[in-house]
Amino acid sequence: MTDIQLQATWEEILKNLENSLSTRVCNNWLKPLKPIKLTTERLELGTPKKKKKNWVEKYYLSFLTHSCYEITKSDL
Repeated sequence: MTDIQLQATWEEILKNLENSLSTRVCNNWLKPLKPIKLTTERLELGTPKKKKKNWVEKYYLSFLTHSCYEITKSDL
């Protein structure tokens, strides 16, 4: 997958997340994440701050997983 395809897929996932989460949550916690790699098994996201990583995993991982499935039709 090219970087352009990865970014486009991530943007679709974010758009889908905006249907379930507030704009504030998406802007503050999810949009700053950077897509690093997408395979048939995993979407790898990056952030330079461990606090943000931990917070997203704790509170938004299920939303991310669901949105990823809706967009990619894969359990990531």
